[in-house]
Amino acid sequence: MAAITIFTITYIDLVHKRRQIGVERAIGIKSSPVVLSYVIKAWAYALAGIGTGFLLFRYAVTHIVRSHPFHFPNGLVTLATTWGEMNRDLAILLIVASLAALAPALRSMHIRILDAIWGTWRPTVGLGRPVSGWRPGQRPASGRRPAPGRPPGVRGRG
Repeated sequence: MAAITIFTITYIDLVHKRRQIGVERAIGIKSSPVVLSYVIKAWAYALAGIGTGFLLFRYAVTHIVRSHPFHFPNGLVTLATTWGEMNRDLAILLIVASLAALAPALRSMHIRILDAIWGTWRPTVGLGRPVSGWRPGQRPASGRRPAPGRPPGVRGRG
C-alpha cells in the first residue's frame, strides 16, 4: 500500500512539474539530482508516516488494547513488538519508498527536453504508448495521414 501511495504522489508531482524539469535539464542540470530529490521526498513521506504510526501505535493503540485485551480461547491477548521488528519494518519501508519513487522519476527523465518544456509530452502506459493514443505529428496506425482539419479515424462527410 505504501508503494502505491508514494508512486502515485511522485507521478502526479512529476506530471505537474514537467516544464520545470524540462527547463532544468535544458540549462544543464543532470537528471541524477532531480531523481535523487524525488527519492529524498519519498524518504521524508516514509519517515513522516513511520513516526506518526509509531506514536499512534505506541501511545494510543497499545494502551487501549491493554485495557481491553482480545479474548481468545487460550487466554487474553495484547499487542507486543520489539525494537528489532520496528527497525526491520523501517528499513523495508524506506527501501519500498525508494523504489516506488525511482520508477516514475527515472521514467520522466527519458522524455525529450523540448516535449517537457512545451508541454506536448503525455503520460504513457505499457510499452510507451500514449494514454490518448495519438499525438500531433504522429501517423495513425493505418499509416496514412488524417485529412486536414479532421481528427484521426473520422472518414467521409459525416
